[in-house]
Amino acid sequence: LLDARAALEIAPRAAELLLEMADVAPVVTCYGNHDRDGDLDIYGKLKGRHPIYVVRQPTVITVPEYERHGLPRVSVCVLPYPHLAGLVANGTAPGDVVASAAQLLDNIFMMLGAQLQQAREAGLPTLFLFHANISGSRSSTGQPLVGQEMELTESMLMRLGDCPKIGNHIHLPQEICLFTVAIQTART
Repeated sequence: LLDARAALEIAPRAAELLLEMADVAPVVTCYGNHDRDGDLDIYGKLKGRHPIYVVRQPTVITVPEYERHGLPRVSVCVLPYPHLAGLVANGTAPGDVVASAAQLLDNIFMMLGAQLQQAREAGLPTLFLFHANISGSRSSTGQPLVGQEMELTESMLMRLGDCPKIGNHIHLPQEICLFTVAIQTART
């Protein structure tokens, strides 16, 4: 949401924009790689017509129904930016960080996928929002990003089941085809 270097200048306008959005529908935002710990918390306390959710850790939020506005109840899975530094700070050897990150993220996706499946079984629409790098993505200069950050893989995304997956982090549009993977998986 904010670039830490410009947070003080941008914060008032960000609050205005979030309140404008919250006049129309519930707003869900999460911490990104430029947001410092605590920077976004104040936005979750803003009072608009609809709630503003600020997510700090992987979770599934069930946004309430707003019948008078024609908005359905929906389960939103949110993944804030996963920092490699957190693993090193918790004792993971620097050389093991990428492998450890992949296993930890896969475990998180199994848990989130189960929660989204329960929501679908209850008849709720589901959605996945994230701020992270996807394995195989390319930077705006065209270079592939490999092993520098925690990366979401196709298999992790598949664990979430059939739902729209909307992410940001890479500043270049990317094309991902998960449908082919799903067909191949179903045949094996």
